[in-house]
Amino acid sequence: MLSGRLRLDIHARIAIFFFIGHVPVLAILNWGDFEPKLQHGVTLFVFSLTAIILSVPYVLRYALIRRWFCWIDALTAKEMEVLISFRIVKNQEFRRAPDYINRIKPFLYRTGVTSIIFSLIGNPMYIDPDLSIICGTFSCYLLGVVLTIIASLVILAPIMDSQS
Repeated sequence: MLSGRLRLDIHARIAIFFFIGHVPVLAILNWGDFEPKLQHGVTLFVFSLTAIILSVPYVLRYALIRRWFCWIDALTAKEMEVLISFRIVKNQEFRRAPDYINRIKPFLYRTGVTSIIFSLIGNPMYIDPDLSIICGTFSCYLLGVVLTIIASLVILAPIMDSQS
């Protein structure tokens, strides 16, 4: 018997939230009079994005992928704590390192370019429609990472020293 609470990492929480949020959409598609192609496409998208989100921690175990795409590694321990806590930072509590943008910019570019590449590869004119949906799903996931990095720039914005 398990003692204590089940601990879920951030990816598992996001995947569960995403999937549960889309259950009504999947139900409406299956109960309604929708084209089977649309039902199949949306279902494939929801399940594949949930699987991608869940698999990211395992994929990041590979050194090359981690070095290129794991932008969290560029954060200091305090920056990571502030981002994960999802709370507003007061001026006295935290000061972002001045080199934050320089540390995060390569991850932003690589992730953004990879998202665009997946989007272009996934053109349904050139490949199988199911594969196109999966490429689009990868592109959407990476776009979410880009938006998260941009949000981190705002959340961890430099706080002006009031004593200067």
